[in-house]
Amino acid sequence: MRPIEIEFNLPGGKAFFQQGLIRQAQQVLESALVNATQTVPVSKTGLALDKERFESLEWISPEFLTWMLQDIGSAKGGSFVWDYFKHVSKSSLKHMGLSLLSNQVSPDERDIFTVCLSAAAHKFLVTMLASGEHDDELTDHLQQRLLNYKRAALAALDRIRLMTTPSLSLLQAILCGIFIHQGSGNARFAYDLTRTACRLATDLELHLNPSRHGRGSRTEEESFCLLWCYMLDKNYAWKFEPRRWYFDPEPGVIDQHVDGTISELLNIYLIMAQVQDEALSLSKTIVFAESRSAQHTLPNSTEFLLTKMEKVRQRIEQIASASPTCWKGLEPANEIAALQFAHNSIRTMSLYLVSEQSQGQALGFGDLILRSARQELSSLVAICLISEKNRAVGFLHWTLIYYPLTAWFILFCNTVTSSHREDLNLLKTLATVLMPNVSLSHPITVIKQLCEDFIALSQSHFAISEGDAGVGVENPSSSFQAQSLWRNVGSNQAAIAPIAANNAAPLTSDIYEMCATNETEDSAAFDLLFSNPLALDFPGDIFHFDTS
Repeated sequence: MRPIEIEFNLPGGKAFFQQGLIRQAQQVLESALVNATQTVPVSKTGLALDKERFESLEWISPEFLTWMLQDIGSAKGGSFVWDYFKHVSKSSLKHMGLSLLSNQVSPDERDIFTVCLSAAAHKFLVTMLASGEHDDELTDHLQQRLLNYKRAALAALDRIRLMTTPSLSLLQAILCGIFIHQGSGNARFAYDLTRTACRLATDLELHLNPSRHGRGSRTEEESFCLLWCYMLDKNYAWKFEPRRWYFDPEPGVIDQHVDGTISELLNIYLIMAQVQDEALSLSKTIVFAESRSAQHTLPNSTEFLLTKMEKVRQRIEQIASASPTCWKGLEPANEIAALQFAHNSIRTMSLYLVSEQSQGQALGFGDLILRSARQELSSLVAICLISEKNRAVGFLHWTLIYYPLTAWFILFCNTVTSSHREDLNLLKTLATVLMPNVSLSHPITVIKQLCEDFIALSQSHFAISEGDAGVGVENPSSSFQAQSLWRNVGSNQAAIAPIAANNAAPLTSDIYEMCATNETEDSAAFDLLFSNPLALDFPGDIFHFDTS
């Protein structure tokens, strides 16, 4: 476990204050971070199965395989949802299914094919259930079946040998495993699988531009595999390792798929991944440049990123009014909320990365970052309020757990340094709306606890700085209503406290790493990633105390 460092830069002449609020701030932040690393009971994944138990899992029947192959790509779903099946083509699924049913497979192929088929069956049933064409009794049965298929996919994934010969089907199985693990909140293990997938895609030369190497065009499933490797790699680098990524396609490989190969929904995510790629590259260039020449391009590069994100916002508005036929099999309102969160998160992080690495050259970014962070966390509220809690948790795993927590720290720092009550109220709202979901997801519980600790520290600051004895540390989920969501204000004059000093790595990592799904113990193992000091440079006149 990496050490926790919490550093507070005291205002001039306030050194006496270290025994008061500063020490309390250190303790609360440290407590929040340590809580994230404590072992907590989690249900067994049931993956390390013996042969008898493994063979007793529910497999794809000929009847179900026929139903799935007939309906994938049909009018029973829209163009948006069918993109999520195209990394494994229908012809490949048919070949895998018939091979398993006839038992004409090697041991390695059995596990690989089982992952792909079971994961496809799980996603297919989710799609069919979202169409709402089944009665309640049949719906309950299908929900149980999809859970069984998910369990079978994870069990087979755990059996795949590390030394398995590289192949497209192996890459497809790993991608299926990533989707299931991220959807279950296992972000860290999904990241580990993504690194493996990216190396495998490189071994299969999917990063090469066929036109430059005299090769024929790729199949559709190959194209979708490389696109998923690219999008997943950039986002997990964004979240866990901003200086390192594992899939580096040649120029033109990704561009040829924008506005062509994929539907509008996935296309927006692809464009956002390109923004992540460009922001990461810009940040890396600034850090490692030996002269100031690289920093001279900062204003133009930043303007380019913001312009591209504005175009993304416009495309999200356009897709919100897309034909219901395109959305069939998905939940449009929830998908739009997820898109808006992703857009705001990437915009916040792009601004933060450039600002943090520009060594003070990116002046005036404070207002932009604050506004973007508020919009990001405000858009999360709609996801938390999804009525069906299992669906809400699934969306939270692909938003709150999938993207960095930077916005939370930005709002907390601004709440303390600027006594900004509306930012505090937004944190209270989030603690309230996250409450119903915590029993279904440990990672959500961790973030809710962090949010509550931020609220407690902020309220302690308000109580001391205002001399208001009535402002105590209250239960953030007791009296605050979700309807009192903080509304965006046009501009805020308070500057954000610098979160990282010098050239330290930016605060992009989550405060926890999810346990691997092949964990054999009853508790999850966490590796604390918060290794850089959190420096809060308080304005000199923010605290007022009677020292007599």
